[in-house]
Amino acid sequence: MIGFPGFWKLVMRHRRHAAHELANSLSKRGYLEECRKYCPTLELAVLTPYPAGIRAQAVTASGEAVHDFLFAQTPRTLHVGNAPSPAATSAIPIGRMIASKCIQHMRQSSYSQLEIVLLYRTTGPIGKPGEVGLRFC
Repeated sequence: MIGFPGFWKLVMRHRRHAAHELANSLSKRGYLEECRKYCPTLELAVLTPYPAGIRAQAVTASGEAVHDFLFAQTPRTLHVGNAPSPAATSAIPIGRMIASKCIQHMRQSSYSQLEIVLLYRTTGPIGKPGEVGLRFC
């Protein structure tokens, strides 16, 4: 990630926000002030250490965040990368869209079976974070 130029372009484009987030990660009091925007009565004593959450986010080489699904296809595989976490109201339509892509791919190829492989990684290059791999057999 640190060696990827798109990461640094994204950070520089949003450097104020990045610095603010980093400062609040290191300062319990700074984080408390952010939390108090939503819960004004919150006290420092109730904030306990907890591992930071990581959300996988695809970023292009030009430093743009990819805000939608990223599909990569080979003759035997359809990869759904950068899959945003769907709310309950969108999970079924998203599943239909991916299934439709699989059916279309199968019709255009000689494959008659579909093997579904679910992969999940929290970090890595495009195609790896939150990756769902659909392999055609």
